[in-house]
Amino acid sequence: MFKPVLRAGAHSLRVLLVPILTIWLGACGGDCAAPSTHGLRIRVLDTRTQQPLAQTPTVSIVDGSYSEILVTDPSQPGLYLGAYRRAGTYDVRVEAPGFNSTTRNDIVVTRERQCGYIKPVEVTIAMSASTQ
Repeated sequence: MFKPVLRAGAHSLRVLLVPILTIWLGACGGDCAAPSTHGLRIRVLDTRTQQPLAQTPTVSIVDGSYSEILVTDPSQPGLYLGAYRRAGTYDVRVEAPGFNSTTRNDIVVTRERQCGYIKPVEVTIAMSASTQ
């Protein structure tokens, strides 16, 4: 019977980590994509210009009793991120001064089956100016 011997030092740490990493990678088939942090990526554009809105919209999501106001990605104007590591079926509502409010229902965010990572969903919502 094999009896592991724990010794201090780099070699003993390597002896312990190699089998653990091998088992972990093997559980995912060794081909898991890098984990995504946000399940929803909502791009909000002006229908007329196809550019991000000049006004800052409020982008909110709801999944049952869970709700969240999405945050912007400072490196990508018009992109709003949410559902951080959270699967679910979301309703998305976008509101902005001078534009008609828009709602998209039943946007499904799932987990990757083998590794459990969130599969991000990107949705583009084009907002039309209100006539009032």
